[in-house]
Amino acid sequence: MDDIRPRFTVETERDERWWAIRVAELPGVFSQARTRREVEPMARDAIALLLDVRSDAFELTFRERHPAET
Repeated sequence: MDDIRPRFTVETERDERWWAIRVAELPGVFSQARTRREVEPMARDAIALLLDVRSDAFELTFRERHPAET
């Protein structure tokens, strides 16, 4: 049996000193990170808390938004 895990799209946008994080498929899931390196763990924590699952129970796709796209 294949292990099929859900995939979520993490949209990031740089806002001066912070990275703003939004999960497209989960309205209301937001977070922030100081560095680009912190984005994935922060997004995983936010999703895992909302869904009450382990932070490795899903896949992530990242999309960086630019201010002109808003």
